[in-house]
Amino acid sequence: MKIEKQVVSLELAKKLKELEVKQESLWWWIKSYDRGLNETMEWIVSEYDLSQWDGSHIEEQYSAFTVAELGEMLPNAIDINILRCMKTIRGEYICQYRANDVEGGKELCYTQADTEANARAKMVLYLVKEGKLKF
Repeated sequence: MKIEKQVVSLELAKKLKELEVKQESLWWWIKSYDRGLNETMEWIVSEYDLSQWDGSHIEEQYSAFTVAELGEMLPNAIDINILRCMKTIRGEYICQYRANDVEGGKELCYTQADTEANARAKMVLYLVKEGKLKF
């Protein structure tokens, strides 16, 4: 499986950084200027490769969180009652949670994406915006 399917998309990585999610990951999205091609390129590099890079041409960098890293960010089931991520029969991924802490009953939220990493990232973004998750 390609690493692009196992890490959050560049677009969602940018949003996570904007919400001040700590930038610690095994993989990184970088935007770098390639003098040979005379254009800016987007790359996924490992933490090791990033540490070896001279950094002189890196314009931007974002944590490319893996499915496992995003799973560690999500709250445990005790905090929100039910949290689950799954693949649907249509091949999409969803994450959903149900909480009993709202007035009048249960709150249900779900996110949907083309990869599990993106579905989990969307859930992290939602929970941060709603104040249910802090870093």
